[in-house]
Amino acid sequence: NDPAHERAAAGFAQREVAGRPEARCVVCGTSIATLVAAAQLMELGVAGQQITVMTASKLFQPIPDDRACDMALAAAAAAGVKIMEGAAIFDIEVRARRLTGVILEDEQVVPCDMLLCLSTPGIDPRLFAALNDQSLVLDGRLVVDGAFRTNDPAIYAGGELVKLSRRAQDPR
Repeated sequence: NDPAHERAAAGFAQREVAGRPEARCVVCGTSIATLVAAAQLMELGVAGQQITVMTASKLFQPIPDDRACDMALAAAAAAGVKIMEGAAIFDIEVRARRLTGVILEDEQVVPCDMLLCLSTPGIDPRLFAALNDQSLVLDGRLVVDGAFRTNDPAIYAGGELVKLSRRAQDPR
């Protein structure tokens, strides 16, 4: 959600993708922001048929409500946007210093002149529900102690999802 990044992406889309029917754009993510980015590309003049939305998840559900999610995905498909579920990007393909494709884990190459990778700030709603059902402490992220234990001594966690409890932080 950095305005400078959004302006740069919009400028590139208008210069390099819009008006070039052979150009392709891949938008990768798991949240509603992924579909919003595809819609914004179309507003900039990129045809829906030029856009592929990819998610590594086997089921792309960017909106927790099933009915709303089905409607949003149907609208994207009606605009010509291709949705690829279970498509984890492994590498990129570059020729003459230009992006030409993304290489998936199954070695399939998807043509691509512009790649937008979006991440979800915070916790995925389904993961949040699962953690909450286990009564784990969340404070924007999953709270752990200095040994990476959650408030359930049998559950450890690490990575971008976690933050240290205030007690575990250095008081300096």
